[in-house]
Amino acid sequence: ASTNNGAWELVYEPSCSNVCFWYVPERMRPFKWESATQEQKDEIHKVAPLMKNEMQRRGDALIGFQAINGRPNFFRMVFAAADTVREEDIVLLLERMAAMGEDEVAKADAEARRSAA
Repeated sequence: ASTNNGAWELVYEPSCSNVCFWYVPERMRPFKWESATQEQKDEIHKVAPLMKNEMQRRGDALIGFQAINGRPNFFRMVFAAADTVREEDIVLLLERMAAMGEDEVAKADAEARRSAA
């Protein structure tokens, strides 16, 4: 079963055990780096830090993020022992991340509206 629906966009093709990706909030879909405006790139840059803070606060997962080569912040997931990782576990993690992403972006949007008022 696919959990994508445009929610996940690869930053780079997977290399060895590294998978680099953006979570794309629903209101920003579809997001493609090649055709994204600077405003969209600036906006996607804020998503990973919001999500990581919430994942850390909940004690759910520690997944690094960074910006490299002019690309906005993205998650970098390393599968060091890929033979022990079950697809089901990854699907559940991505589902939790997507829910957190939507919640955190909604909170940030509401805060931005309050600040602008």
